[in-house]
Amino acid sequence: MDKFILIMFFCSLTEDSCMPGHEHTLRFADYYSCMLTGYTKSIHMLEDIENEGVNEYKITMRHDCIENKSTEL
Repeated sequence: MDKFILIMFFCSLTEDSCMPGHEHTLRFADYYSCMLTGYTKSIHMLEDIENEGVNEYKITMRHDCIENKSTEL
């Protein structure tokens, strides 16, 4: 059973804020797989942003893996 949901956040250190989280479409059987995917996706998302934007707004990526306690997925 897929128990973990990956939530990704774009954050700006210059604005001291994060955009609302984006729920990833995949579900994960364990915390490890969810976290590993979060780090991998963070790298890809940063690579998709132009260097100037990352540098100007000091963009960081944050992710959380939330356990789905619902019996229905």
